[in-house]
Amino acid sequence: MNFNISGKRGELLRKSPRKTEAIEKMLAVMNHIDCSALEACWKWPEGLTREGYGRIGQWGGDRKPFFVHRLSFEFHKGMIPYRSVVMHSCDTPACFNPKHLFLGSYSDNSQDMVRKGRQRKQANTPQIVEKKLPATERVSPAKLKKLMESVTALAQRKVMPGGPK
Repeated sequence: MNFNISGKRGELLRKSPRKTEAIEKMLAVMNHIDCSALEACWKWPEGLTREGYGRIGQWGGDRKPFFVHRLSFEFHKGMIPYRSVVMHSCDTPACFNPKHLFLGSYSDNSQDMVRKGRQRKQANTPQIVEKKLPATERVSPAKLKKLMESVTALAQRKVMPGGPK
């Protein structure tokens, strides 16, 4: 296949010279890899983010890289509405096959991530572990009742231990 910027969609994309340059690079790569298998993933062979998404360009100054799956969606399907994300039906971040790309909201993307078990486990998130205390550390029902009565009495007087009397 021979991919190039032309026609109505090409005119829309030419409004941003940086984006046009990035799309031309994407099309050059598409002309060198096998994009004839329309159902298979088209994996971006060049720069990838830490998360595995294809990118063109570098961070620097006021510039940020273009994500290849978003460029592919715009080139093949049209503009991406404000506050929309481009999602992968194949769950392959490096894929830029337009047949595998669809629009969704941030909420849709989060729900899809959780449904497919792809959410990242946070290292500093405390894990809740249910632990039974040994009998020596448990509070007896009588002692619990006495503690609750003390707390209630303090709350009624609005006096806290160690505070003003």
